[in-house]
Amino acid sequence: MQKIHLTDDVVRNLPFTALGGRRVHFADATVENMRLVVGGGRKAFYFVPDQPGNSGILRIGEYPETTTDRAREIAARLKSAVDTSDIGANSPDRLEQSGPTWTFAAVLEFYIQQLHLRSHNRSADKDAKFLRRYFLTPAVNPWALKPIGLVADTDVAGLINSLRDRPALARNCLSKVKTFFNWAMQPRNRSEFGLRENPALHLTSRMLRLRAAARYRHLSELEMRAYVVAAEGVENPSQRVFCQALVLTGQRAGDLAMMQWSELNLEKGIWVRPRDRYHVPFGAEENTPMSDAMVSLLRSLRCSAAASEDPAVFGSDFTSTGKLTRLRCVVDRRMSDYMQKAGLERPGESWRWMDVRRSVLTMLVEAGVSYQIARCAIGLVPDPYTAMTAVRPTRDALERLARALDDMRGSAGRYDDGGTGR
Repeated sequence: MQKIHLTDDVVRNLPFTALGGRRVHFADATVENMRLVVGGGRKAFYFVPDQPGNSGILRIGEYPETTTDRAREIAARLKSAVDTSDIGANSPDRLEQSGPTWTFAAVLEFYIQQLHLRSHNRSADKDAKFLRRYFLTPAVNPWALKPIGLVADTDVAGLINSLRDRPALARNCLSKVKTFFNWAMQPRNRSEFGLRENPALHLTSRMLRLRAAARYRHLSELEMRAYVVAAEGVENPSQRVFCQALVLTGQRAGDLAMMQWSELNLEKGIWVRPRDRYHVPFGAEENTPMSDAMVSLLRSLRCSAAASEDPAVFGSDFTSTGKLTRLRCVVDRRMSDYMQKAGLERPGESWRWMDVRRSVLTMLVEAGVSYQIARCAIGLVPDPYTAMTAVRPTRDALERLARALDDMRGSAGRYDDGGTGR
């Protein structure tokens, strides 16, 4: 086998015809375990383990989708993961096994390198980062370097239970590890890795009691007043209108962030929400009325963003969870500043976007709106008949909410944040 220093130029210039139509293997001079296979009209990179018992090879990627530097980086990471397979090789548990075995970390690293080969791989990098953080870090996963054939269901359950104070994270970890073991249990894989059974097969969220606890957090009247003032102080126009629109509509933050200009009829004050994009329980679409204050906000935002061709009201990248989280932190800091200057003490429990929606529902009920109409106003339609017949009462309820927010804003006084706010 010829050993050469592989680069993109070298790989690109390797002809298929000069090789006699057969597959030819090239070894990389930099990473010992990396191979380039040329033949069949393709040029693909592979990783070849050199440890006893690891006879299979792993396909890294095909050129030019996978560059040489990227393939070399993956091969080096795989070699590092495979080297950890020797840890604990002489332990009694290991000696009792028949046949070769890999550590959990080594097999998971192989799995991670194949994520980008999935047909739907847009979240490959995100999934890889998640798996490395919660399953390849020994401080989080104490059995990361354990032979995969010795990983038991009690090990998996113990890791998930250690995260039960964060139910959503625990459920996500359980889903990821079950998917991984399903892949590892494929006939070719389990014989190669020395995996005899699936330790996560019978583990479920119900069994581990990972249901999220019901949340009843509401913003108090003082917190709501601070939120209204803090929202007006947000510097970015689209973010400022989003925060204000959240209390004027009571809609889900995720739905509001996806709002498109093409869905708005500002003349009639209607937001037409297609079922395939939003939480619309009945019919193909839902006509959501808006108050005059909400329409005025949207008109002002459209004027300020006239030069932009973005079809999304608040920006195409506004739906990312990270951006919404950062915005919530900005508003939270401004709320803290306002309440500190007012000599008020904030509750110890933090708030979420859904808590604002829950507080809007409470405000509507306290303003004299019936509970059924209040639910319609924030997008919780109880039945299709109410959705069609309650448009006018819903608009009246939203107008009443806008007046209540105006009164709250007036009682809050002027917000002074050192000259940086509006």
